[in-house]
Amino acid sequence: MTNGNAVPMHANAQRPAPLYLNPTGQSLDEQIEMLTKMIDANGWQGRIEPYARSVTITPKLAQWILEHLPEGDPRNRKRSPRKVKQYGRDMSSGNWALTGQPIIFSRTGRLLDGGNRMSAIVQSGKAIRTLAVFGVFDEAFVQLDNGRNRTKKDILDILGVEDSSIKSKAMRWVYLLTEGKCGPPLNDMPASVTDRNWKPDNAGTMRMWQERFEGDLLFAWACDFAKKVAKQTGRVTDKSTLAALVYIYTASGERGVSTVQRTKDLVEFGQSMQAAITKRAYAPGAKLVKELTSRLRDGDGRLHEHVRVVMTARAIEAHLAHSKPKFTGIDSDSALPKLPRVGDQPVRSGNASANVD
Repeated sequence: MTNGNAVPMHANAQRPAPLYLNPTGQSLDEQIEMLTKMIDANGWQGRIEPYARSVTITPKLAQWILEHLPEGDPRNRKRSPRKVKQYGRDMSSGNWALTGQPIIFSRTGRLLDGGNRMSAIVQSGKAIRTLAVFGVFDEAFVQLDNGRNRTKKDILDILGVEDSSIKSKAMRWVYLLTEGKCGPPLNDMPASVTDRNWKPDNAGTMRMWQERFEGDLLFAWACDFAKKVAKQTGRVTDKSTLAALVYIYTASGERGVSTVQRTKDLVEFGQSMQAAITKRAYAPGAKLVKELTSRLRDGDGRLHEHVRVVMTARAIEAHLAHSKPKFTGIDSDSALPKLPRVGDQPVRSGNASANVD
């Protein structure tokens, strides 16, 4: 990725004519035209570095921004009703000052920061004068928090990933359980499979998705599988760890076992987990659900996540080996079964179906 802040203005680049978004007497179409020129996603007006302008945002222009620029898309972070109300109250009372906190537009026209303020302008019905920065690289959103830290789910949301919550957590668990040997090396890597405090930073989350898990058909299948199983089994099932383990066992490329056969085996495992709810199954998946239910009850609804992972891994291994799972003596220090090796490239083959409804 090119770092826009490290690239100097080209010596021969012609500076653009001054562009001022001050809509006194301007129609909405004229305001939109001026904003579009300032963003200039195609021509960039000869500029290489980001630049700032003081602008006036009217309620109609703010509404257009929310409806037409990507920040207004549901894939982005939800608004904070408390902040929108607070900002709107200040704007309505005339207490909104021209501060140094900018509205930030990317060089492709994304609204990287300022969604709450746009909503407050619409809500208050008042035009405000504000600083705006144009031309920031899209990737910079991982370093913006806009009042709260962006979660890993937020990162995938802005990238347009469906089921971002389960996928962001499942990615972390796949990395953790394989000790980071399944994708690009990150600045901070898990020390071991028991390094449960490890979490990738936002830039690492983006790399994990774009360089390893995006386009991985089996990963998408495993997440969908876990979501459907959890829908039936409820709080007994942790979707992210189940998805990670199912993916690892499915994508291992074990000799003599086709991907299609392995996905069929795991579908059967999921079906037996669901069947445990009706008290009519004795397969490893059903035994896992019953044992988890018992431990959750005894633990007043609490269960160490490593205990859950070890139990689930043992149950999956027992199912694949057509044997009985053993859940005795499992605690937070218990070793996982030796997990299959997962390659560092996305798995783009296989005809999997998570039909476990």
